[in-house]
Amino acid sequence: MIKPFEAAGKYYAGIGLRYGLSIYNSAVPSFQHDNYWGTGIGSIPSSTHVAHFFEVDPGIKTDILKNLSIGWNLRLRFLVYSGTGKDFKPVSIPGYGNGVKSFSPGINYYIIINIPYKSVYVKPEVEKVHEKETESVKQQ
Repeated sequence: MIKPFEAAGKYYAGIGLRYGLSIYNSAVPSFQHDNYWGTGIGSIPSSTHVAHFFEVDPGIKTDILKNLSIGWNLRLRFLVYSGTGKDFKPVSIPGYGNGVKSFSPGINYYIIINIPYKSVYVKPEVEKVHEKETESVKQQ
């Protein structure tokens, strides 16, 4: 999002788009439900579910010093399908968060310290011009 010559490798601004797939197990060992006819007690055995969600991830990063950078990014997750239907909502979906909500925001911030181990210097290759080509240019 930032022009390369303006950023010069020191700044970053971008956005990421992701598709998430979470496979998880859920169970209800016991529950109690009170109604007009009395109290009902039951349980739901363990079963495997698959949840689908999308994530939008905008963020920035900048260099503060030679080997020190800081940045942040937002995590905006949108639940497409919880894998359980409308009546049995999971409390938590791995990788997504609260399974009851259809929108799960988050924020990450970070400080990066680069520890230089080896420096590699790349020398640009100079094209060698053949003697025959230089002679023809001199003659013209």
